Amino acid sequence: MRRRTEDAAHGTDYVPTLHAWLEHQGNIRTAAEQLHVHANTLRYRLTKIEQTVGIDLADPDIRLVLALQLKALDRP
Repeated sequence: MRRRTEDAAHGTDYVPTLHAWLEHQGNIRTAAEQLHVHANTLRYRLTKIEQTVGIDLADPDIRLVLALQLKALDRP
């Protein structure tokens, strides 16, 4: 996932946003609290991720793939 490099280059927070949202099983309020952002900011970021990457975060298969990719990124 080259998204981390793009996050750094463009000042976006896609990887931490997805990680928090998935970790909290789609709960906007708790994920936003973890990220120290307003819930609307998190919703905006998730919409931008869907548009930029061309995915549907409502699709459970997509969420599973993303969760597995993020787990792989966290491995040493």
